Amino acid sequence: MLSEATTPWMSLAPALALLVYFFGGFGVYLIIGAVKGLPADPEMETRRSSRFLGRSVRLFLPWILKPLWGPLLWAGVPANALTTLSVLLAAASGMCIAAGRFALGGWLYVAVGICDFLDGRLARARNESSSAGAALDSVLDRYAEGLVLGGLAWYYRESWVGLVVFAGLLGSVLVSYVRARGEGLGADIRCGTMQRPERMIVLAFALVFSPMLEAFGLGTPGEHPMLVGAIVILAVGSHETALRRLGELLRTLAPEIWGAGAARTLKASIPSSTVATVLDFALVLALVHRADMNPIGATLIGCFTGGLFHALLIRWKPLPDAVPPTVFRHVFVSTTSAALNAGGIASLFLVTSLDYRALWWLVRIVVYAAWNYPLHRGYLFLADEDDE
Repeated sequence: MLSEATTPWMSLAPALALLVYFFGGFGVYLIIGAVKGLPADPEMETRRSSRFLGRSVRLFLPWILKPLWGPLLWAGVPANALTTLSVLLAAASGMCIAAGRFALGGWLYVAVGICDFLDGRLARARNESSSAGAALDSVLDRYAEGLVLGGLAWYYRESWVGLVVFAGLLGSVLVSYVRARGEGLGADIRCGTMQRPERMIVLAFALVFSPMLEAFGLGTPGEHPMLVGAIVILAVGSHETALRRLGELLRTLAPEIWGAGAARTLKASIPSSTVATVLDFALVLALVHRADMNPIGATLIGCFTGGLFHALLIRWKPLPDAVPPTVFRHVFVSTTSAALNAGGIASLFLVTSLDYRALWWLVRIVVYAAWNYPLHRGYLFLADEDDE
């Protein structure tokens, strides 16, 4: 069986053809735009631009795919058929990726994206759009993305990259869920840099070109650094988008709690939190490398110490007549935070061999966002009136 590493032209030939078609077409598109203006597309004009896909790129996509869209419209191919076809192509892509055939999986994923782009346009062009069709499209889109990322997770199942793929899959689901939940509550939330089109482009590009670059000596065979980088970008970007959407949703639904006052409270806590965290990390390093202590126990001691030091540095005034007393609350937050951080590192040690320092920072950030900061606001301290 031939591998992509020994047959680079199997990846290169379609890649070159696609590059010539898209980049050549983009040149023609720019010339037409300079002479006559950008081709109009009312549907794309109503969609919001993103950091990666601006207005000109969004208008270019329907224009360059018109030679494919026109015959499908004329032939009367049902839009739902393209929707279901995209899932079949995604399943084939996922299996190819799981077997290490990244270029073939990438081209199949490109076909998934084209089907996903065309099905809605076909339905709207024939006035066949319906709530049932939209629901089918949304659900099958999640299946398609899950199948492709599932293939990556299987391929990297014995590597730390598998955890990043899982994080990307979780983030991708949350991006869509937060938007859907917002729409159900009457809020239109579409912000973020890594929406589905961006995720598809980043991953498909890396899948197609990563093995080709390695075949020509630009990388160590089997490591796929370009693909790993794309997976990291997808994971980080999808969670950034999901969290931005969640923040926007909360500010829309409850501005008195999640509005500007919360942002100022977070800003006020940054200096003291930074100093306490640096002290915490320095103590952990000393305990591990000087006292030969286990990283889990060192994290427990360092985090508790850092939490109490943070209490001494904070500039907010204590809650008046607090029950239980503020001192008890400091001890409670520091103790629970230390337990969560130590437990998080212990859990990650079960599934990865990454250096404890990297795990320490990862767990520290997550615990701070999910536990420490919510307790700081309104439980430990009351912000100054000028900050509210």
